[in-house]
Amino acid sequence: MTFNLKLFFTFVIFGIFLALFSSYSFTQVVNQQQLENEIKHSNECITRRESKISTYIQTLDNHLYSLSNNEIFQKYLKNSANKEYVTSLFKTLISSGHDIFQIQYTDYNKKSLDVVASTNSKNQYNLKYVENFTYEILKKQNIGSIWHSKIGMSENVKQNTESLNPIFVVGINMGSGILRFYVSVKVISQIISDDYHNLLLLDNEANLILGSRKNLAEIGIVDITKLLQEKTVQTKKYISKRVANLDDMSAAVLILIYPNETAILHKEMYYASVFIYTIIFAVILAYLFSKPMAKNTYNIERLNNKLDRKVEQRTQMLNESLRIIDKNVIRSITDTEGRILDVSEAFCRISQYSKKELIGKKHSIVRHPDMKSVVFKDLWNTINQGKIWEGKLKNLSKDGSYYWVDAHIEPNFVEDRIVSFTAIRTNITDKLKLEELNKSLEKKIKKEVKKNTEQLKQIQKEQLKSVKLSSIGALSAGITHEINTPLTYIKGNFELMKFDIDDLEESIAKERIKESTETITDGLNRISNIIEAMKEVSTTSSETIESVNIYNTLITALTLSLNNAKQISKIYLNGELFDIGKNKDKKNLYFNAHVQKQRIEQVWIIIISNALDELVKIEEYEKRSLNINISLKENKVIVDFIDNAGGIKEKKIEKIFEPFVSNKERGGMGIGLNVAKKIVEENNGMITASNTLDGAIFRIELQAEGATC
Repeated sequence: MTFNLKLFFTFVIFGIFLALFSSYSFTQVVNQQQLENEIKHSNECITRRESKISTYIQTLDNHLYSLSNNEIFQKYLKNSANKEYVTSLFKTLISSGHDIFQIQYTDYNKKSLDVVASTNSKNQYNLKYVENFTYEILKKQNIGSIWHSKIGMSENVKQNTESLNPIFVVGINMGSGILRFYVSVKVISQIISDDYHNLLLLDNEANLILGSRKNLAEIGIVDITKLLQEKTVQTKKYISKRVANLDDMSAAVLILIYPNETAILHKEMYYASVFIYTIIFAVILAYLFSKPMAKNTYNIERLNNKLDRKVEQRTQMLNESLRIIDKNVIRSITDTEGRILDVSEAFCRISQYSKKELIGKKHSIVRHPDMKSVVFKDLWNTINQGKIWEGKLKNLSKDGSYYWVDAHIEPNFVEDRIVSFTAIRTNITDKLKLEELNKSLEKKIKKEVKKNTEQLKQIQKEQLKSVKLSSIGALSAGITHEINTPLTYIKGNFELMKFDIDDLEESIAKERIKESTETITDGLNRISNIIEAMKEVSTTSSETIESVNIYNTLITALTLSLNNAKQISKIYLNGELFDIGKNKDKKNLYFNAHVQKQRIEQVWIIIISNALDELVKIEEYEKRSLNINISLKENKVIVDFIDNAGGIKEKKIEKIFEPFVSNKERGGMGIGLNVAKKIVEENNGMITASNTLDGAIFRIELQAEGATC
């Protein structure tokens, strides 16, 4: 007999003796533990089912509210138009899988439009009394409020008898008629069904809606008032939860009856008696089938997770559609006296008032004092005549700030009588501010162009009088610098303004603005070309690629930046504190590469300047540091700029080298690093940016000619 086989049988024999001992102690301790686990499991079970019922009712409410505010349905309410579209809309909602077997709209003349899942569904329920009963109740409800019937309502609504075809009605008073969903209670029956637990659903009069009357009799008389007053009630025989999302009239209570204690003990004794006989078989079966069972369990769990994700995704899509409408449309409804009846989330957000603060208040709560009374006089005269009013309004937020809206206000009719007004608004604050900014910027550009043009003319006159090339170069360099500084500012801001113009909604005004920007762009380009020409004349340096010691270019850039840098941060070059005289003496360091010398120095200055701008944000000078390391690796000269200023924001790090992307909170145009990247690539190099634990690192790699040390 092999060792493995001996070991296997040893564990089997040990398991048998362990089982004999366990069977004795099992009956002593498992009873209490099993009961506690059962109570805990029962609490979780009833909580899950109550949550599912509440979620299901909330979903029905959301569908009903969304349908009542649907644009096609609203048109139908006004003039009975688009009936076939409304019917199609009803059918789509019925087929959405929520057990809605009939959707019915009945106006105040009791003229109905209804759609049922099928003729058999219609015949299955005797709805004549239910329709009349719910119609009369809903007609008395507040306009726009959702009403629920008792769960389990049917043709036996007057009697306290079990219904063979129980239903659930959700309705809303539209002001012109009644909109109702008729829902089969079988979906709620499926929610509370449980092979192990006995669950009951009672209404607010302790009538049994779903479940067994035998089980109800077992728990005795139920104090329904107490169960409705408290969210959760726990007794020795059962635990109950009041179903959320239902008012007092339609309130319902879900009750879970604990399993019989004697049955639990009997089951435990049974397990103890067979435990010894099953342990041997369990070992063998576990050995033979553990692997395929684990594989099947994994596959089942994966499929269940996939199904759960699909259900959750569909639910989120439905809820998201309803949320987006309320979140993004600035909507308000007022009565004929101007008192607010309802507002959207977008209205609350822009006005900075809560919904509770607005309901019942006069709409003038958001009226800005700058608006003239004649505007509102015209508004009320127009809508009181049953006409639509459109115009721009300046409104006042809760914090005292203002915002402009493009308003569309129209009356709501019931039997040719105006009952309320609905206003849809579009926020145009940024658009008006942009127009003002454009006018101001246009004036500044014209003034600057005129000023620079006059300066250029004067320079040309001076150049004609000058006969010395050196004088011409010096004068041109000064003039191009003076012109290029404001021109760079103007061009950068003008490019940003064009992005904002592109984001505007299509309109005649937008087209006029675009035409103006093209004219201004041509003017700026002409000035830029003139300045570039002057710069080429004045420069005496060569832009040819030559063999350059990269270490020396760093010394030059640091020397130019040191006057500003020494007030901000210490700078270390290859681990040593930078000092002009000290570092220049290290002439035996060579990191040669074929590059354009002045352009590479410009790259160093840009990166050093950006690092200093970030380091200045650190309050204590001693905590600031900028480390510059130059090395030779795999025929490449590698220069690293490492600071401890907190790093680059994650959302900007991938676009840090794009034009007009800046990591600075203020003052940065975002063009320096873009220029640096172009220069490095023109010199056959590569530049990258990343974050360290406490800062950022910019790495430049150039093709090395050779290095000695």
